Amino acid sequence: AIQLAPIVFFVTAGSLSPLSFTIMSLDLGSFRFDTGGTSNRNQALSWRMDPEESLSDWTIDINKRDTYNVHKSFLAAGKRSSLYFERLVHSVMSETTDSVSRIDLELSAAHAFPAMLDYMYYHDDEVKATTYTAVALRYLANYFEMEELFNSVNRFIQEDFSTDTALTYIVESCLYNDAKLFDVAGHECALQFSELPEDKLLQLSPEALHQIVTSPNFSGDSYLLSRLVARVCEAHPDMDTKLLEEMTTFVRMPTVDPEVALSLLKSAMTRPTEVATLRNRTVKAASEQWLDLAKCLEDKVVHAYYSTLGDPVKVKVLEKSLIQARSDTGLLEEEKKDLRKEVKEKNRDLKKRQKLIAEAVDSTKEELTREFQATLQEFSNQIQQEAQTAFEEKEAIIVDLQKQLAEMTLRLKNNGNSKINNSENATSIKPTLVTKEKRSSSVRRRSKTPTATRRPSASNPAIPSIPSINSMSNVIIPGEGSLSSRTL
Repeated sequence: AIQLAPIVFFVTAGSLSPLSFTIMSLDLGSFRFDTGGTSNRNQALSWRMDPEESLSDWTIDINKRDTYNVHKSFLAAGKRSSLYFERLVHSVMSETTDSVSRIDLELSAAHAFPAMLDYMYYHDDEVKATTYTAVALRYLANYFEMEELFNSVNRFIQEDFSTDTALTYIVESCLYNDAKLFDVAGHECALQFSELPEDKLLQLSPEALHQIVTSPNFSGDSYLLSRLVARVCEAHPDMDTKLLEEMTTFVRMPTVDPEVALSLLKSAMTRPTEVATLRNRTVKAASEQWLDLAKCLEDKVVHAYYSTLGDPVKVKVLEKSLIQARSDTGLLEEEKKDLRKEVKEKNRDLKKRQKLIAEAVDSTKEELTREFQATLQEFSNQIQQEAQTAFEEKEAIIVDLQKQLAEMTLRLKNNGNSKINNSENATSIKPTLVTKEKRSSSVRRRSKTPTATRRPSASNPAIPSIPSINSMSNVIIPGEGSLSSRTL
C-alpha cells in the first residue's frame, strides 16, 4: 500500500514560487531481531545500574565507605566532565592501572557526591542541591575542576540565599574555607545578628564569629554577644586573646549578661594578656546580682569559675557587690516611699470614686421612685376612669330598662281595662228574659263562685287576670336580673 501526500514548495531561481511535490509513505516492516529479554536496554546509562550490565570501567571509593561504579566516558569526556578525571585517565598512575580512585572527603561532601554524579550523567537537569549540600557541591566543583557544576550550584545559591539560610552558608563555608561565600553570608548575618538563632551561632568557630562581629555592618544585642563569647571561650580555651579583645570592645559589648559574667571574667583573667576592660565590665555585671550571689556560688559550675579567680579579683567582686547592694537598698527605700505615696493617692481617688458612685446610685434611685409613682398614679387614674365609664354605661342601661318597663306596664294596664269593658258591654247587650229575682239569684251565685273555678263556656269566656302595678315591682326581665332593689 502506497500513500501519496501532496506537499507544496515555493522554489524558483532567486525567488519562491509554487511547486507541487509528493512524499511516499512506505510500509518497510518492523525490527525482528530477538533482544533476548534484556530489561535495562531502554534505560539511560547510569552509575546506579548494575556494573556488569552497564559495563562500568571505573570505580570511585569515598572515605573507604561508599563505592560508585562509573564510566570513564562520563567522567573524562563531554561538557560536564571533570578535568581532574580527564588528567587521571590519561596519566600513568596506580589508579589508572586498577581503575580505582580513592578519595577522602568531609562528611557533607561525601553526602553530596551522588548529586555530582547525577549532574554528570543526566545532562538535561540542573544539579540537585539543597541549602545543606550547596557549599559542599561548590567544593566538589572546585576539587574535581567542573566549571558547569560550579555555575549550576551558584545559580541555586542565588535563589536560595536569604536571612534564614545565611547562617547555614556561613557554617558550611567555614568548613570548606570558602572565603567568597563567607563574606557574602557574613555581611547578611552581621546586619541581622540579633535575629539569628543562638544555637546556630554557637556552631561557629571563634574565627567565624570574630569575622561577623568585627564586620562594619555588625548590629547586635550586647547581652546576646556576651553569651556567645562566653560559650565560645568555654569551648575553645586556647582561643587567641586578640580575637577576644576585638569581639568584646566597649563599642560592641557595652554591657554583659550577669548570667555569664563570672564565666567571662574567668576567661579575661586566665589569658596570657589580661583583658582589663572586659574584667571591669564583668565584675560590674556580677555585682548586679549580689542578691543571688550566695546561691550562685553554691552551684558547682559557677563556683568553679569563682574559685579560679585570684583573691584580688574576688575581693573586687565582693566590694562591687556590697556597693551595688547599698545602692539597690537605697533605691528600694525610695521606691517604697514612692509606692506608699502612690497607694495613698490611689486610696483617696478610690474613696472619691466610691462617693460619686453612691451619689449616682441615690440619684438614680430617687429618679426611679418618682417615675414609678407617676406611672402608678397614671395607671390608677386610668382604672378609675374606666370604672366610672362602665358605671355610667350601666346606669344608662338601667334607666332605659326602667322606661321600657313603665311603658310595658302602662300598655298591659290599658289592655286589661279594654278587655273588661268589652266583656261588660257584651253582657249588657244580650236580651234578658229572666225576672228580677232570677237576676239577683244569678248575681249571688256568681259572687259566691271563685273566679279560678269558673269554667269557660261559649256564653261566658275566660277573663285573664291583670296584675296590679304594685305586683310589677318584682318583674324579672330576662338577661337583666331582678329589679326588686329599685322602686318602680
